[in-house]
Amino acid sequence: NITVKAVGTGAFSLASGIGSGTIAGPGATAVVNVSTQNISGVISGKVVSPDANQTPVSGALVVARANIPGFPTLDQRGTTVGYAYAGQDGNFRISGLPIGNINLDARDVQTNGGASLTVQLTNQTPQADNILIVMPGYG
Repeated sequence: NITVKAVGTGAFSLASGIGSGTIAGPGATAVVNVSTQNISGVISGKVVSPDANQTPVSGALVVARANIPGFPTLDQRGTTVGYAYAGQDGNFRISGLPIGNINLDARDVQTNGGASLTVQLTNQTPQADNILIVMPGYG
């Protein structure tokens, strides 16, 4: 038996997949077809403080993580699959994400405060917009 783990290149460098096959014997060749996961996912939203005005938290780092089958990690939140810094208006956008549960971790680089949430992307709904991440420790 043979197992192959593959990672895409170029625009598909975040895509990975796993496949298996058999080799008949010494000197034989195995052909293993590996399909990489769908990386058409996009998450966009805003990082804000919990005050009544929901003041934007500019410069917050938003990291997207996912559990990729066949690629184990010691971090239960998964492998980092993308990140973005919130702009002055608090808005962020992360694209090229795998379909499935995406764990978002936001960190305010000035206060080191953080917030986490999970967003589910599906083949039918690969894009999640207007995700609101409310940071703790303000106001």
